[in-house]
Amino acid sequence: MENNRPFDKEFLTLLLSGMELSPEQNDRRSLLRREEVQRPTLFFDTGSADRRRGEETYGRGTAAAATLAAVRSWFADRQVDISDYELVETGSFGLRGAEPMVGIQLPGRNRLIFREVTESVVPLLLSRFFAVDPAVPAGTAAEAADCAPAAADTGAAPQEPAAAPAEVPSAPAYLKPVLRVLPIETFPDSLARHLLFQLGENSSASRRWANVPFIDEHPFFARQTRQVLARCAMVDPVAIDSAAAMGTYLALTRILREKRSPELLCQEVLRSGLRGRGGAGFPAGEKWLTVTRASGRDHYIVCNADEGAPGSGVARMLLEGDPHSIIEGLAIAAYAVGAKRAFLYVRDDCRLGVERFRAAMDAARAAGLLGEHILGTTFSFDIMVENSVGTMVGGEETAMIRYLESESLEGVRGVPCPRPPYPSESGILGQPTVVHHIETFANIPIIFRGEFNRSSVYRFDQGHLGASPGTKLLTLSGKSVYTGVFEVPFGTTLRDVVYGIGGGILNEKRFKAALTGGCCGGCVPETQLDTRVDYETLESVGALMGSGNVVVIDEGSCIVDTAKSLIDLLLRESCGKCAPCREGLRRIADILAQITRPAPDPFVSGVAGPGMSNPPGLRWSDSLPLPEALARGGVIELLRQLCEVVRQTSLCGLGKNAVNPVLSTLRWFPSEYDAHAARVQCPSGVCRDLTAYQRRQKN
Repeated sequence: MENNRPFDKEFLTLLLSGMELSPEQNDRRSLLRREEVQRPTLFFDTGSADRRRGEETYGRGTAAAATLAAVRSWFADRQVDISDYELVETGSFGLRGAEPMVGIQLPGRNRLIFREVTESVVPLLLSRFFAVDPAVPAGTAAEAADCAPAAADTGAAPQEPAAAPAEVPSAPAYLKPVLRVLPIETFPDSLARHLLFQLGENSSASRRWANVPFIDEHPFFARQTRQVLARCAMVDPVAIDSAAAMGTYLALTRILREKRSPELLCQEVLRSGLRGRGGAGFPAGEKWLTVTRASGRDHYIVCNADEGAPGSGVARMLLEGDPHSIIEGLAIAAYAVGAKRAFLYVRDDCRLGVERFRAAMDAARAAGLLGEHILGTTFSFDIMVENSVGTMVGGEETAMIRYLESESLEGVRGVPCPRPPYPSESGILGQPTVVHHIETFANIPIIFRGEFNRSSVYRFDQGHLGASPGTKLLTLSGKSVYTGVFEVPFGTTLRDVVYGIGGGILNEKRFKAALTGGCCGGCVPETQLDTRVDYETLESVGALMGSGNVVVIDEGSCIVDTAKSLIDLLLRESCGKCAPCREGLRRIADILAQITRPAPDPFVSGVAGPGMSNPPGLRWSDSLPLPEALARGGVIELLRQLCEVVRQTSLCGLGKNAVNPVLSTLRWFPSEYDAHAARVQCPSGVCRDLTAYQRRQKN
């Protein structure tokens, strides 16, 4: 990986000291922060989705890899020396629909970001910025570079000179092609449609590009407060000096050098109001204090980066875009609770994120920030990366711990366990264990940087918004104009999320509902769009914070069919350990399947009368007849009762919350259930069997 380059340990130490820098040192820090570049630099969001196959998967997507290869090929075909330019792989900005994204930054100018730069767009993009002069004596390369003018509103760009002749490779070694920056300020329509925004809104006028919007003028970014995501897509994700130049490891360094009391650190986290970002929202400080005060020879840390909900991208984005902040958060937590080892529990398909996290760990070890006697102190700490089981229930904290124990204890199955005892009292190998979502650890350094950074969202001298201070990472998907991962303060309304950040409904259709909290979340109707994004408020309308997923559902979708699809998925993801979840979800799925299929005459309920057999394709289960209550039209009440039983008696969070999609839609969309169960109609026309049945009835 090009990003994993050597670093100046002496200058890194200076950055971590927090001392005031000289003008020359400030210039060097600006280069590390990518606020300035010394040579033309291209930034690649290699966490892009594979648009060619229509997939939205983070990782080194095929489209992004093809774009990077096309750029390399463009320069190589012109025999341009690699020292004349720089290629940097970064994390994602989070705007999925614009990927793959490419940034171009010239010396003395702001960075420009272009959207949907597939390999076919690369020649158009590069030829607009650069020309390659024929081979010239190597000593004149600097003079030729000086010819690269600053911004001048010249309109159309000069034509690109012809490529170097074929005999150049065999020319004397002192001859080389020269990369020249073209004097350009405007862009043709074919390229302008790919231009997204520029970075550096506070820069001088000479650095700005005319008539190009800044990032905070784009609807997707305008309402964001990027604290956790501040470094994603901005700098080299694994370069430790770039991370330190933007403030990473500064909090850890101060804590260790000032020899702060672990007990006081736990109290500060409690006072900050930080809540776990995994869905339950339990105060992080209380969990830390419990572990600190618990008896046990060893304490452990577990970072949950397992994202089982379809479409989730928070963990991948953090691992691919800013792994050093996760390492710093883990190290601070370990110091506070007395742990010497942490586990990163991550999905196997997050290969690029794991690759970058491991590279970041190697860089941290080389800098003395990870391993034995960190920064010369008595504190030693290391991290192990473990692949998850790849199931949704595997992300439940007790199931996760059981799976991690299976590395040491044979025959241990990764399934949920009854609580209490909680992991903070008895976790890995029976020892006190802190379990947090990866986003929680990314927030920890921000808390302690807040003591000397007045722009932090965690300020100890001001009140918090309700019971949830800070920001939350959300993943927007579904029928939304803009989709992706974004960061907003707690208290932002769903209306701002859907119509502000999301840009409204795709194809100008009407909004119907927003599914929040992932597969186990609930549907929020249009009448409740002013609901604030925080734990308690979402629960009051039958939804969840959960994994932070927000799926937009438009008027063309069937609510009953949506609930049916979610229950079918959760039924497959159930571990089957407890009967309420295993059998209850199956019965709920059977009822939903029954009411989305046509009913035989004369019974609209789909149940045959005495002496009659059910028609093919219509069954309650493989062996059980449909209850008599359903034949009397009591399907809705039976469905509601089943959901309540499953919620109250299931063992783990997946079973307790799996019925939320049904209960929330029964609460806000009862007429659609009545139409399916009593009138054999699908108002949205999505349930094809019902639609076909209605047509047959009319004929």
